[in-house]
Amino acid sequence: MNKTHWNTVYVGGDVPSEELNELILHSYDLTKPKQRKKVKTHMIREIIPADYPKLEDFLYHAIFIPEGEEYPDREIIFQPEIYVYIKDFGGKDDCGIVAEIDGQLVGIAWTRIIPAYGNIDAQTPELAISISPEYRGRGIGTDLMNNLFDLL
Repeated sequence: MNKTHWNTVYVGGDVPSEELNELILHSYDLTKPKQRKKVKTHMIREIIPADYPKLEDFLYHAIFIPEGEEYPDREIIFQPEIYVYIKDFGGKDDCGIVAEIDGQLVGIAWTRIIPAYGNIDAQTPELAISISPEYRGRGIGTDLMNNLFDLL
């Protein structure tokens, strides 16, 4: 036969079972479907002042909405207990990490100390993370969190 990687084995005692198993595994390894590597398409960097206006969009998408329910009106982010997460962002205790794809922000993770908001103490920041809905499930959130923890 003219087949690449073709093994012809006559079963009947001539080939030890260990060798037969090795031949089978070797053939399988040569012909099994190749798994695609997960290609990292996003870049992670520290947040800069030019990114701050986008925090409103990401704050809105950080709101937990149970599956099957509608998003609330966007004005919800301006409620004081929500807006406090981004109001006047950029102070000395504020920090963040962004994810970009082709120059477009697709995710942000940020921290800030929010006094008088049920915080643990004056040194422990609140943490928020938000990924644009169409980019979720790609490992971007994990990368943001790991890089944010490194920064902190």
